[in-house]
Amino acid sequence: MKNKHELELKRLGARIQQCRKAHGLTQEDVADRMGCSLTYISKLENGKASCNLDRLFELSNLLQCDAADLLLGINTGSSQYLDPELEQMVLQLTPSDKELLCAMMEVMIRRNQKDGVEYAIP
Repeated sequence: MKNKHELELKRLGARIQQCRKAHGLTQEDVADRMGCSLTYISKLENGKASCNLDRLFELSNLLQCDAADLLLGINTGSSQYLDPELEQMVLQLTPSDKELLCAMMEVMIRRNQKDGVEYAIP
């Protein structure tokens, strides 16, 4: 089983890839603009490399997104930003955990419909 650090790098990489593709950029485009290797960008998107904060901010500026969006997966501008991550997490749940998740989601949906408020918990 992967440790938490490896999972976080995979999630970060998936968010970077999703944002890059949304802007119609190739990995080569990103590597060229950041002055790094194509291999590094590939490894970053596959969760096999990490980046420091300076590189993260440079990347977020290039991809025109907030660094927090990349780190935390929260993007108030897109209701579908977390869909790939949610799908991957649900696949790892047991059937009884999936039932519990469905019950919790029903409560949140009813609350949002009643309050008309969106909740985001990092």
